[in-house]
Amino acid sequence: MLFAEKFSNQELYVKGKNNKAVLIVHGFTAPLSDTDIFFDYFKLKKYTVARPILAGHETREIYFNGFFGPEDWLKELEDWILKVGEKVEEIFIIGVSFGANLSLCEAVKNNPKI
Repeated sequence: MLFAEKFSNQELYVKGKNNKAVLIVHGFTAPLSDTDIFFDYFKLKKYTVARPILAGHETREIYFNGFFGPEDWLKELEDWILKVGEKVEEIFIIGVSFGANLSLCEAVKNNPKI
C-alpha cells in the first residue's frame, strides 16, 4: 500500500513545497482519523506529509491474528522514510501512542535526514 494517495477518503501523502517532510505514525488499532489534525496542520505549513497505514490496519476490522508484528511495521516505516527521503532534505517523525514507539525506533538509527 506504499504511497497510495488516499485511503477511504483520507489523504495519506501530499507533496509540500519547503523541502521538509513530516511522517505521521498512527497508534495501535487507532483509526487514521486520529492523525488528521497533524496531517492538516503540516499540510497547511507546506510540508510534505505522509502517514502510512500499518499492516493489519487496512480495514475497519483490525487483522492481526499473528500475521503482522513490529518487524512488519518498522519495515513499512523504513520504506516510507527512504521514499520520502528521496524528495526532501529533512524528515520529522510524529507518532501517536504506539506509533511514537515505532517512531523512536526509527529516530535512533541515525539517519541523517531524520
